[in-house]
Amino acid sequence: MKAIKLNSKKRLLVISGSRADYSLLKNLILKFQKSDLIEFYFAVTGGHLSTLTGMTISEIRADKINIDYQVDLDIDSDNSTAFPQYLSKAIEGFTALLSDLQPQAILVLGDRYEVFGAACASLFLRIPIVHIHGGEVTRGAYDESLRHCITKLSHLHFTSSSAYRKRVIQLGESPKNVINVGSLGVEALNSMKLLTRAEIEKSLELKFAEKNFLITFHPETLSEGEPSDQLKELLNALDKIKDATLIFTAPGIDRKFKNFLEEIKIFIRNDKKNRYFFNSLGQLYYFSIIKNVDAVIGNSSSGILEVPSLKVATINIGDRQEGREKSSSVIDCNADEYSILRALEQLNSTEFKKKILRSVNVHDKKGTADAIVKIIENTEFRYSSKNFYDLS
Repeated sequence: MKAIKLNSKKRLLVISGSRADYSLLKNLILKFQKSDLIEFYFAVTGGHLSTLTGMTISEIRADKINIDYQVDLDIDSDNSTAFPQYLSKAIEGFTALLSDLQPQAILVLGDRYEVFGAACASLFLRIPIVHIHGGEVTRGAYDESLRHCITKLSHLHFTSSSAYRKRVIQLGESPKNVINVGSLGVEALNSMKLLTRAEIEKSLELKFAEKNFLITFHPETLSEGEPSDQLKELLNALDKIKDATLIFTAPGIDRKFKNFLEEIKIFIRNDKKNRYFFNSLGQLYYFSIIKNVDAVIGNSSSGILEVPSLKVATINIGDRQEGREKSSSVIDCNADEYSILRALEQLNSTEFKKKILRSVNVHDKKGTADAIVKIIENTEFRYSSKNFYDLS
């Protein structure tokens, strides 16, 4: 692909499958909508349309972003056999949508089975794919394999760090089509006016304590044991923290996530005074809460990508995010009660508190969304076979 200036608008379809990728895509979508060179369309799928995750399509509507298409995967189960079926429905649904719309390119972010289905449909329909957040490693989840698969299906790549750019090139992608733009989530966070502690308490009807923690813990889909065993270890550790407010958000839709939801809700019912659960907080409340807690605990990618910009500690549990490039404000620990309690003790050390203040977010780069829009505006999208780029 070569960069040229075009007069006609490009028909671009952006696809979101969960609250996680939408929170990163939101500001980019707003810029696409204002572009004079892009005919923009937006499709939602996956968890956005599932009652199990609170129908997060409502968050998009609350942001007054127009949704042009919905591809419902009928997500109602968390058995291992259900996810290949969801993938099959995604391929079928997006094949029909793309055949009708015939965009010049689609844009997807990340590594989930929902957007992988859209990428597969695009491949067979010869529609170029723009991929964001390729090259990253998360050894504890099958998202790792899906991410690299999407990279190989895509023609234009936007990575969140120079290390990830090198890895995409290592996968055989041409360097001229792999651009390090930084993290969309970090850029959005840096421009956001966060809510005060008093505003959060009033709006969400929660009460902060002397110690406060935000917890988001997802199943490790490649774990040898039962994912819920790791959650029990975490809850046992958290139960030993006295006089602290614990704020939970829901796990993503992965294998056994229903068990996770039930275990978390039972844990909260045992102490309603200091424990809270939210299906989805939305970007503003999520980051505003983080600014007012002592640490983010769990295995969410946001603890690695965005939280370091707020100078707040992250306790990253287990292998789900193993392999990501991390800032010095992140404490890695095993998924057992003893290791988690040791990590919690580390938060109180003077040395670590100084380390947090000195930490630099490795995913922070100015002008991320503007760079993506400008490159897409000036790219002529024509589907063609790709030559494998050999490092030698």
